[in-house]
Amino acid sequence: MNFQIEEIDFSQLTLPNKLYKYRTWQNPNHKKVITHKEVFFAPYRSFNSKYEHLIEDDYNSIDEEKVWQQIYDDAPKLFDIHEHDKRVKHANKFVEEKNWNKPEIQTEASKKFQDRLNNEFGALCMSEVKDNYTLWSDFTGFSIGLNPAFMFEKGQIQCTSGYVNYYPEDSPPKTKVFTYSKIERAAEVNKVIFNLPFRYKDEKEYRLSKYIVNTGRSFPIKEQTVEEINIGAKMNQKNKSELIAAANNNYPNSKIYEQRLNDRDEIIGYEQIN
Repeated sequence: MNFQIEEIDFSQLTLPNKLYKYRTWQNPNHKKVITHKEVFFAPYRSFNSKYEHLIEDDYNSIDEEKVWQQIYDDAPKLFDIHEHDKRVKHANKFVEEKNWNKPEIQTEASKKFQDRLNNEFGALCMSEVKDNYTLWSDFTGFSIGLNPAFMFEKGQIQCTSGYVNYYPEDSPPKTKVFTYSKIERAAEVNKVIFNLPFRYKDEKEYRLSKYIVNTGRSFPIKEQTVEEINIGAKMNQKNKSELIAAANNNYPNSKIYEQRLNDRDEIIGYEQIN
């Protein structure tokens, strides 16, 4: 799947009616969506699933002639090299030293990409599914139902957004090792963030991705953004009381529901408690 990055006016966005963020009350950072009215764009390596990291770098995609030309073109701006002969020498040296077939060069390049992805970008992972068994199993505390329209209003969160693409596990997508523009680099970053194996397709995940170097990872959200709060059936009474008190204080107009299970631990519905 190829990713195309474009800027779209809010009025033209096609958004889900509601997105659910699954959380656990035991984690202090997870609680902040209720206690501090903020969402967190997590670093890539904090994602628990090993399947987040299956996408490989495609070293066969390197075109040495294009790489040479790019280094030559960038020499005046990036390296203050202006004379033609010196630019040629600089580009030749770069291509010769970067022998992409060497395993140690590939390891170093891939690590640098993963480090930058982890340190410079964040993702907010949500689902349009309210009753996903896997997500409730992983995050047994609570979920919040967000109205995405408020998140994308002008002056709120500027980011890349979209549904996750689910790929066959025997043929994961690959990222280009060398890119030639900011747009192309952003597309390769999002190829990693917005792809998961087919086994997770029932989660119908929707993600926001953001460059966080200049802004930090935490962002405030408006009270109207949180339309509902769903408390898991297995949350203990102490945590439940704390959550309800914080929710009533910060989201007085949000509906609070408590999950109901049958004797086989299957979700049978939600009962409003406020």
